[in-house]
This record gives sequence, C-alpha cells and structure tokens, in this order.
Amino acid sequence: MTVTKNIKYSLLFLFLSLQLNFIRAQDISGSVYSIYGIGDLKWKGSAINRVMGGTGIGVRDNYNLSTANPASYNAIASPISKLFEFGGYSENNTFRNSSTSTNYKAGTISSLNYWFKFSPKFAGVAGIAPLSSSSYNVSSNQAISAGASLIPVNYEGSGGFNQFYLGNSYQVLKNLSIGVNASLVLGSLNQKAITSANPYSGALQSNTKFFAQGGNFDLGVQYFFKVKESQFTLGATYKTSTTLNGHKQTILTTSSGATKETDKLLVAYKLPSQYGAGFSYMRKRIVLAADITFQEWKRAKLENDIVTQNTLRYAFGGEYKGNLATENYLKAISWRAGFHTQGYYVIIRNTSLSDWGYSVGAGLPLNGNFASVNLNYFYTKFGTTANGLVQQESNRFSVDVIIRDIWGIKRKFD
Repeated sequence: MTVTKNIKYSLLFLFLSLQLNFIRAQDISGSVYSIYGIGDLKWKGSAINRVMGGTGIGVRDNYNLSTANPASYNAIASPISKLFEFGGYSENNTFRNSSTSTNYKAGTISSLNYWFKFSPKFAGVAGIAPLSSSSYNVSSNQAISAGASLIPVNYEGSGGFNQFYLGNSYQVLKNLSIGVNASLVLGSLNQKAITSANPYSGALQSNTKFFAQGGNFDLGVQYFFKVKESQFTLGATYKTSTTLNGHKQTILTTSSGATKETDKLLVAYKLPSQYGAGFSYMRKRIVLAADITFQEWKRAKLENDIVTQNTLRYAFGGEYKGNLATENYLKAISWRAGFHTQGYYVIIRNTSLSDWGYSVGAGLPLNGNFASVNLNYFYTKFGTTANGLVQQESNRFSVDVIIRDIWGIKRKFD
C-alpha cells in the first residue's frame, strides 16, 4: 500500500473518530441509573462479538475482527492485510416503575476499528469505543432540611467516557497467541439540579462538571488446536484497573442570573480490574462460543455514597457461516445469535440489579466478501420495579459495515 493510500486511511479514521465523539454526545438513552458513578457502562466489542452475545475471548475468526481478546488479532487470514469496521445503532427504550411507563429513543455509534497485519503472525488494531454514557432527566421531591416541606427538583445529566486503544498480537508458538491493548480513557460528565421558585428561595440551578482521563492495559492469550475437522480455542484476558484523574467544579445560578463558582476539586475515580475466560468450538461453518467475565467493583473508588458490588457476566453465542463459494446468495449469508446475563455494579436501595438479553443477526457479504454488512437485533431487560426502582426494556437495531483491503482492490476502470 502506498504512502498516499496510508494517509487516506489515516485521515478517514481520524474523521470518523471525531464524528464518534460528536454523535456520542447526542446519546439520549434517558436511563435513570446513569446518574450513578460514571454512567451506564458500555461493553466493548467488535461487530461479531456484540451479536454473538458478547463472546469473543476464545474466538478466532479468519474474516472478522474480534476485539474481546487482543490475542485474536492475528487470526484474520491472508490475503486480507487491512480491515476497517464501523457500526452504529438505534434503539427504543421503555422505562417502567410500579405505576407508569415511558419511552425514549436513542442512537449512537457502537465502535470504530482499523485492523492491519504486519506479517502472518503479527497484527495490530487502532480503535475507539464508548466506555460509559450518562443521560437522564428525572424529577424528585426533596426536603432542604429536616421537617421542611418537599419541593420538586429536576435532575439532568449528560456526557460519558470514551476509550481509545492501540493493540498488537503475536503468535509465539504454533498453537499459542498473545496480545495487548493500551487504552486512553477520557471524557466528562455534566450534572444539573434545578428547582423552581418555592417558599424557601427563588429558582436555583446547580451545574456540576467533571472532567477526567486515565489509562489501562488489556492482556490476552489464546491456545488453539485441532482434533480432526474441529478447532478448539481456549482464551483468557486480564484488564488492569483504571484511575481517572480529573477535577470537579460546580456553578450555582439564581433566578436573577447571578452565578457563583466553587473552587475546582481534584477527583480520582478508580475503575476495577477485570478477568475473563472463554472457549470456542469451530467445525466447518459452525461456531459455538462461551465467555465468563469478572470485575472487582468492590475495590473501585467512586463517590463515597455509592455502594458497589463485584459483577459476573456470562455470555453464549453461535454462528452458522455462509458458503462464500456458492452462486446462491442466500447460502452465502452468515447467521449469528447470542445470549448474555450480568450483574450491575451499583447496589441501589439495598437492591442488586442485573440485566439479560439476546441477539440475532445476519452477515451479508458484498463483492466476494471484500466487504460485508451486518444487520442485527438486540433485546435487553435491566433493573426491577421493586423498592420504587425502574425497569428498562430495550429493542435495538444495529448496522455494522466491514471493509477489507478497501484501497488494495485494483480498479477495473480509470
């Protein structure tokens, strides 16, 4: 690939990275639980990982990128030397408590990845993906002091954190591959509390802004072997804890427009380390995979009034690969499905929350598999209506575009 073509790819990746930050800020999921910690956590994975229930620690695919384990980057086979992946989604969320329900729509970019190969055993990835999202607009009646009457307070939040990562994998032995990601995490949260005029004061607004950044490493290993026509892969991952260093500042505004800024307060959040293990079985066009992930949230450091718990995530997925050599297009389509269940990292009102969901999707090959479009559907249910809490039900549709060797294809016409 020439220097000019490398520059084109780099500029396209940079442009879409900036677009991800802009669109990511427009995410209006409306989840009331994103008021806690750094917001609703987003699971990081590539297109094939997401639709297969979030599996991938033990997956090695010849055509598709798997970012669940950096040790898998070198699995993509020649003659593919470059791969570009871009995805987004639109969803409808229904929120219910014990008496009412409401709907919100949301949409944003899922991830952006650029994969490249240095040699048959050595490959790398540059990518960006959301880490968390905070977006809510809720009201509550609060008392400003003991025995005082309740006054309505409206809480609004926005923002979140993104992770930018560079990774490499190397096949150290015939059946053993290792990999590592280095990630930069940065973002901001904006939290507002608004009261209208009341017997105690005029209208007041408190606007707190939190900016932070940090970094972490993902380490991965995969051991793979064949038994007759079947391939088995065992994988393991470890993610270091992440310290987010930043500052928090609050601006108070009265009904007359007068403002007062508090001093900037240095803040350090600590996100937990993560351990994962995965397994996959592949035979001809059949792939079956299972993952388990553990996060040590009890060792995390967030606001003092937030109670955290360790979490486990279980994921199962499968794929029926299409036959790319057939002239029947329907037989060339790949079909995928998955299921997951996991706990929530914050305990709210002495209640442990969890979510579960399933996914189904189809991979549509284009131009002899030099490109493909993945169309996927996801259903998830999170939370509970017990103890005055809210249950969230989501129906999500996503589209992922994968382009292989986009500037390596020889033109037929000038």
